[in-house]
Parts: sequence; structure tokens; C-alpha cells
Amino acid sequence: MGSDDEREKYKSIKVYESTYDRLQSHGNMGESFDDLINRILDIYENGPTDTENE
Repeated sequence: MGSDDEREKYKSIKVYESTYDRLQSHGNMGESFDDLINRILDIYENGPTDTENE
């Protein structure tokens, strides 16, 4: 196992409960908030893929 310097560290962010609920409503079963936020950022930066439009 690598040292702490080689692993990504967690960061806490403060969001309103309404924002948390909105994020949660867009998540998939078993998807972490990190995965959800990254998926949303990917869509924002790259545009939606065909699978996001279904």
C-alpha cells in the first residue's frame, strides 16, 4: 500500500440540504457522491453522451 502522499485525499464541502437532495436524486443505485459529481462534471465539460439521454 502506498503512502498518504500517493493516494487522493478526501475533502469535505458544505452544501445546503436542498442541494444534497438534488444531487442525490440524480445518483444511481450504489453510486458514490464522488462518482456522481464527476459524472455531472463530465457531462458539463464534454456534453451528454447517448446513454445520458435515455
